[in-house]
This record gives sequence, C-alpha cells and structure tokens, in this order.
Amino acid sequence: MVHEIEVEPGKSIACLVIEPNPPVPAKNRWMLVYLYGAGGSIKDGEYNLSRPPYAKIRQALAGHGAYTVVPDLGPTHFMNDLAKRSLSRVIKQVSEDHQIDPKHVHLMGTSMGGGSSLAYAINHPDNVRSVCAFMPMTDFVTWIEQSPNYGKPIAESYGGTPQENPQAYDVNNSVQHANRLRNIPVLLLHGSADVIVPVSHSRELSKKLISLGYDCTYIEADGATHADETVTDYQDQVVAFLLNAEGVKKK
Repeated sequence: MVHEIEVEPGKSIACLVIEPNPPVPAKNRWMLVYLYGAGGSIKDGEYNLSRPPYAKIRQALAGHGAYTVVPDLGPTHFMNDLAKRSLSRVIKQVSEDHQIDPKHVHLMGTSMGGGSSLAYAINHPDNVRSVCAFMPMTDFVTWIEQSPNYGKPIAESYGGTPQENPQAYDVNNSVQHANRLRNIPVLLLHGSADVIVPVSHSRELSKKLISLGYDCTYIEADGATHADETVTDYQDQVVAFLLNAEGVKKK
C-alpha cells in the first residue's frame, strides 16, 4: 500500500508499506526500510528489492513479521539533509501508524541506497538497529573522483562540489565516522569486479569496523559486478543477518 507522508510543512512524499504475511501482533512487529539505487522510485520494478535477485529476502521479511517500507526520497538524493529529515519522519509516522517499536528499525539499500543507509545510520545511530548495504559508496568525495559522471547530480543534491560545500560530504562519510556504528551490526556485500562503485569502498569500511571491534559481516562476491544479481547467491546470509539482528528465530 502506498501512503502519502508529510515530511515537512507543505511537502509530502509517497511511501510504499508492505505488511507482513501472515499478520503479527504489535509486540512482534519490526521495520525494514529499503532504499533503492540512483534513478529508482517506488514503482514496481524501479526499486531493486522488487526484482528477482531479492525474492528470498522479500519472502523472509514478509514471513517473519517485518513491515517493509520503501520511501520515495527522489532519484538522486544521496541522503542529503532533506532526505535525512524525510526518512526520520517516515520512520516516525510508519511506527505510529502500525504500532511498531521505533527501536526495531533496520535499513537496507543497494548502491546509492546502500551508501545512503550507512550515511543515515552515522547521522542517526539511535534510530537504526542494523544496516545491510549492497555495493555502497562509503566515501562520496573519493567516489565522484572514481565515477565523475555522478559528480553533477551529487553536487546538485549536496548544494555544491566537495570544494564548495565540504561539510555536506563529510557528514555522510561512513569510513571517517565509523565510530558512530559501534552499536549497529553492519552487513556489507560487494562484487570484486564492480567498476561503478569500486569494491575498495566496502573493503575500507569493513576493515575499519573490524579493527574497532564492531559487528561487521563482509561478503565479497568474486568476479561480481555492480548488478542486482550480485545479491542472488547471498540472500540466505542476508536473511540470517537480519533475523539475528532483530532477534527473530528463522521458521
């Protein structure tokens, strides 16, 4: 079901809410917020989670009490300040509407959505129980040097280039601010042959988290590229990670 949620006075966004099947009592409900990749939307087929490589994940979420929430934050938001405020409002509203304890909110995302999930988590660590990030960018300044075609949309989203508005990039750098993930289990999945978001992004963040003694699961898919199919063979591990983070026994 699609809801319109007011994120600030005079501004609403569409938000897809997929309820668990079978229904569960309020005490057993939890929320998985999914963030799509660049160019996506909540339309069927335009958010990665709706595609075949994620079928087992969708089924497990629905069958284990999760409300899956896909907010339409825009095609190239890269978790800018407006996206952060909007996501906080979405989490609050959906929690209230469906009687979900806000301490049971997990984030998952692909590509831009993966980087954005991490960016939101380091800025709002008390709002997030765990993060699953697939093929994420973890340092946006480094990434636009590697993939300059994305420099313009990120600059438009962040209100300037890294030279013009360095703070906007710094606050979303999950490697630099990895200490803020101390209480948040993180799963990173990345293809070793990814040329859109190089695997070095996940390698660096996982190395940092593990060196700090934090809960980090790192999966590197040998030879895999920047594609949804990278997730296919690792769905069981993703599901196990999520259910463990939530404290749900697998059926």
